Amino acid sequence: MKNKLLFLIFVLALNTGVYSFTHKHYANYNSDAVSDFLWGIFSEQVANTESVQKYYERAYRYSKSDNVMLSLSLEYIRSGNYEEGYKILNELYDSGFKLGRAGIYLYLNESKNGNKARSADILDRIISELYADGEIITSAMVMNQKLEDNIFSFTDKEQFEEFLNAILKNEYSRTYKLYFVTIAMQFYSKTSGDKEKVHEILTGLENEFIELPYIAYRFAFDEFIHMKDLDKALEVLNKMTKYTIGEAKYYSDHAEYYSEKGDFKTAKNLLLDGMKEFPQSTLNLQLAALYISKDEIKKAEKIYRNVIEKYPEGSAYIYQLMANEYAKNGKEDASFSAYERALKAHPDDPELLNNYSYQLAESSRDLEKALEYADKAITEKNESITFLDTKAWVLFKMGRFDEAEKIMNGIFSDEKSFYHSSSEELFSHYTDIKAALNKAGDLDNMSINKTAVIISEIISKSNFILQTGF
Repeated sequence: MKNKLLFLIFVLALNTGVYSFTHKHYANYNSDAVSDFLWGIFSEQVANTESVQKYYERAYRYSKSDNVMLSLSLEYIRSGNYEEGYKILNELYDSGFKLGRAGIYLYLNESKNGNKARSADILDRIISELYADGEIITSAMVMNQKLEDNIFSFTDKEQFEEFLNAILKNEYSRTYKLYFVTIAMQFYSKTSGDKEKVHEILTGLENEFIELPYIAYRFAFDEFIHMKDLDKALEVLNKMTKYTIGEAKYYSDHAEYYSEKGDFKTAKNLLLDGMKEFPQSTLNLQLAALYISKDEIKKAEKIYRNVIEKYPEGSAYIYQLMANEYAKNGKEDASFSAYERALKAHPDDPELLNNYSYQLAESSRDLEKALEYADKAITEKNESITFLDTKAWVLFKMGRFDEAEKIMNGIFSDEKSFYHSSSEELFSHYTDIKAALNKAGDLDNMSINKTAVIISEIISKSNFILQTGF
């Protein structure tokens, strides 16, 4: 979110420096005011902050123009005179003056100061003004900010559905339309398994645009696979084919479909064919995962070994992939073996240390080693709440409940812990630790907003569309 806000400010800085100085906008028009305002603009372009403020201040004295005051307020903010700059912006906003993009500055400041109701009102007015001016892309960016700001206020799916439907009624560029629509697809799939609604959304997109990009169909495909609707998944897969024919993705997508269908032989043959045509692709890793799912461990190990020999610099990732696949398929010993080999090659990798520690704790095996690895991981990433949770869970498994409780108390003293992608698992650990200390009542007034966590994960996935600009 931080990067997106910085981008909004960057766009703002490029576009708010020049406001037309004409009889139409200024009742008290005079040549001195025009001259000073233009000199202020020139000084802004050459980064002469002192002159910018001097000329804008003089232009305002001559004209008493709100537009000049807006330019002056932004210059105050950019030069570090925040108090005066935001004071002017607040006065302009309260007077009903149209701030446009400049309202983003005021919104950010009010949000920072914890004025939730006012910041929400400002954001709504920015959106309305931008739409009125035909700034569809910028208004969509601000609308997305509103969506993210409101994530954790939704306590049930009906509230979010109402909010989402209101958003979808607006006009957007294709990129933002795809972004909001893929959020809707995932929402209906993950919360209610509504296959017809997902199909309806995709059909609506197809009717609105002459041609959709591959990514739109890929999102729909993922959700039909998630809902186990293989007939509709196949329909979408056939539409994806025109984009992927002659590419490695063709083999990957089709192998995934046949794997989900339980047709191991077809999936395997597709991947083998694809590997011949695209030897540098990751189809071999997909085949290794398929082999593990069918208990063909030696074949999987051979693939992983070849990849590690070929790309030793990426071996930490490959070992982690191996361990995850083994664990997912209930092959605990093979997973531990992968971690051991990984740590021989990468003894200080914090992710490997943390994940292996957690797996050991989950199995109540070699807990002293697990604690050692957890401590070492935290040394590298001491602000990671999931790493801290791992240590607490190891301590719990060792019967050191008081130490585990102290860590979890610290984790949940930060409000963000209630909205993390792992919040449910963390809170479950917290509950078990409190229960072990006969303090279960301590958590009676605490809970995880599951709806908000799901929405957060959905938005995180759809952000790929904004990042790539489809």
